[in-house]
Amino acid sequence: MKLDWPKYPRVSIKDETILIIFENGKTLFWGIEEDPDNREKVILDIQEGLRAIKYLSDSLEEFVKSLFAFLEERGFSETQKDEYLRDAIHSYITNVNKTNSFKKAKTNSHKNMINLFYIR
Repeated sequence: MKLDWPKYPRVSIKDETILIIFENGKTLFWGIEEDPDNREKVILDIQEGLRAIKYLSDSLEEFVKSLFAFLEERGFSETQKDEYLRDAIHSYITNVNKTNSFKKAKTNSHKNMINLFYIR
């Protein structure tokens, strides 16, 4: 299944206040951007970053569903599938960290990759 680039979340600005608007209609306060010359760039950067996270999260969800379906066909229980997924994620993160790919990480999502699996 090929996923499309998400249309949400959307980022909006009201006066100096940056708001995140989700598909379900909920709104989240993001912050303040006082510099009017910088607002458009900030809004686009935030929006594209949040949409990238959503796209990756949705893609991972679809992939994990297909992996779980395969494991179910092989007779693994729900408990085993969950345990093996956690172990696989831990193994992946450990291996990525060993290659020093994230030594120069500047954002919390890069520094603590496991949190990306829980953004929803």
